[in-house]
Amino acid sequence: MSHDYDQDIRGNLRVATTMYILALVIIASLVVGTHFIIDTLIQQQGQAARLISMSGRQRMLSEWIVKSALQIATAQDVAAREAAQAEMRKQIDLMSESHDSLVLDLDRSDAQTRAGAALRRVYFADPYHLDRQVRNYITLSKQFLNLAPAQATRSSPVLKAMEQATHGPIIDALNEVVIQYQGNNEITIHRLRRILAWLMAMMLATLVAEATFIFRPMFKRMATTQQALFLAATTDSLTGCMNRGYFIAVAERELARIKRYHAPLALLLLDIDHFKAINDTFGHAVGDEAIRLLADVASHGIRKTDSLARIGGEEFAVMLPETGVETALAVAEKLRSLVAATPLRLRDGRTHTMSVSIGVTAPWPGEETIFPALNRADSALYRAKHLGRNRVVCLDDTLQTQAA
Repeated sequence: MSHDYDQDIRGNLRVATTMYILALVIIASLVVGTHFIIDTLIQQQGQAARLISMSGRQRMLSEWIVKSALQIATAQDVAAREAAQAEMRKQIDLMSESHDSLVLDLDRSDAQTRAGAALRRVYFADPYHLDRQVRNYITLSKQFLNLAPAQATRSSPVLKAMEQATHGPIIDALNEVVIQYQGNNEITIHRLRRILAWLMAMMLATLVAEATFIFRPMFKRMATTQQALFLAATTDSLTGCMNRGYFIAVAERELARIKRYHAPLALLLLDIDHFKAINDTFGHAVGDEAIRLLADVASHGIRKTDSLARIGGEEFAVMLPETGVETALAVAEKLRSLVAATPLRLRDGRTHTMSVSIGVTAPWPGEETIFPALNRADSALYRAKHLGRNRVVCLDDTLQTQAA
């Protein structure tokens, strides 16, 4: 039985550990997956914001370039002209780099999506042809920048063409790009919300599933394991009744209680008579059956509030709360009679009549532990053996103390 306890405890611990690890793996996978999904969406959102910002800046750059060109055309001295030229050159380079970056990002994006196809139409198809317009505008700006001072005037055809583009097609195309990117961003935000809602639902469903299929069974197995451990620590493996250690602990608590409430308490020690002869004659298996038989008979012969324990070999102890010595003697005689009337069945179908000797005692006033009472009960049991066995004995000093 002890081996079965060990096997059950180890099995429950293994299953509980496996369930706990599985739950941790699921939760960790969900957390890591959620992190990567959200991180990807944040990157996409940042990229969309960057593209909107760059597209909006392209509109401002086209206006700044024209403004710098006008400053060049109206410059009063060489220094002012050179400063305006430097600023215009910087703006042209920035617009060219931004446009190349936007086109490159457009090439990398999925042109098969509705949003990607719409942007490509703005850049490369009628009515906007933004890519061609921007490149022509940059070419015009560089041409104006390279004009001689006498030609770089407000009446320059190149400047007029730049102004016309800035207030016309190129601005319309850039506005359309910003609108498209903003629409794409709204789509991304909507998708983000849907994914986050899906993640939330998945996390809640996972937690419910783990609580139902992992943690609940795991806690049940842990409770079963705890119960098995408690039984292994407190129960005699052969008979299923209390073992010596647990009986002593319960008896000590009961002794403290009766001292507080001045209630009676009695102890019995039972020992199978001629147990060695049973083992030698019929074998140890029958000896074990004799021990189990005594435990069964004794457990049915006492109250539910009484405690039965196997404290060693063929020896048992019974604690009788709220019971005086006189009543305990009657209970002991009842147990002795029950054992004598219950035959021990042998392997070959025969029976053997078994008897027990019982010592009776009670704790004395002032005793701090249960051991003095157990020693007196043992002395009474030894006296019963000496007087011929199959009898109940209570020492005279116990009776006198109880009467006093």
